[in-house]
Amino acid sequence: MHPLHVKIKMKKIIIVLLLMGCGFWAYYLFNTSDIVHSSYEKYNDVEFEKGWIPRWIPKDSFDINETHNIDTNEIFIVFKSRDYEKFLFTCKKLELKNIPAKLAKLNQKTELKDYNFFICKNNDKYIVAYNTKLKKFYIFDR
Repeated sequence: MHPLHVKIKMKKIIIVLLLMGCGFWAYYLFNTSDIVHSSYEKYNDVEFEKGWIPRWIPKDSFDINETHNIDTNEIFIVFKSRDYEKFLFTCKKLELKNIPAKLAKLNQKTELKDYNFFICKNNDKYIVAYNTKLKKFYIFDR
């Protein structure tokens, strides 16, 4: 093969690789920018005006982590509370058969039997899961 043809083929390959790289970068940029994560040390630090964390979580909550998708409005909140029994007293326990499938894989370090599921504060928009081993709450959209 003539050296000129090799150079032309190499340039085409390089251009294709660059375009592919730009495509992957653009895909990553646009598909991950819709997901936002926030962390708060304690309840008083939470920016409730943003609207992603409900105000009815326990006032003694700490180690609060929230992730939401701007496009789908789905949320996932994890937090701890020292007064968890008082909080759960205001909630209605759900039977395992009523738990949506998307909640079945909460945490791979524990089993589904380690969770209790609730609907709290007459708000059926969210499901609250409490992990009895990790002593953590998880809040999901229904």
